[in-house]
Amino acid sequence: TVVKELSKKVDFNRTTHTRVYQTYAGYPVWGSDAIFHANAELKMNDMNGIFYRGLKQDLANTPHYVFTAAQATKALKAAVQHTRQRVSEKFTTTDEQTKLVVYVDHLKQAHWAFEVKFKTSRIKGLPAIPITLIDAVTLEVYEYWNDLKTTSSELVDGGGVGGNGRIGRVIYD
Repeated sequence: TVVKELSKKVDFNRTTHTRVYQTYAGYPVWGSDAIFHANAELKMNDMNGIFYRGLKQDLANTPHYVFTAAQATKALKAAVQHTRQRVSEKFTTTDEQTKLVVYVDHLKQAHWAFEVKFKTSRIKGLPAIPITLIDAVTLEVYEYWNDLKTTSSELVDGGGVGGNGRIGRVIYD
């Protein structure tokens, strides 16, 4: 296991906040990241986040084919099929990506998995960017979500009702 730095910032109190993530055998450990907080003398005051132990034991008997392009292609096909079953609609894909990661399940068991991401043509009238975390050996789906953040990089004017008990009701236009 290796910890790699993502970013480092110093705040107005001269506290250094270093964002890091965990890797195993050069692959990212999905969901394992932390922020170290160090004072001006660079003595660590605090840490927020998650790191995992015991990865080597959990991943010891991994079949060699997990690390092949052919298995990544199988994972991509399985993820697309899973998305089609969920939406019950035909669509085309572009920008397909597969990334091998270590996934730690709710029982704290580590697995090799593929993080599969692709763009779709419109599903139910809307674009989508499904992400599927799928077991690299069994192709079982661990997690699935639509990672589309917005349909445009343009700013959109919006309005509505807001406010609170102190200032009362406010209408934003």
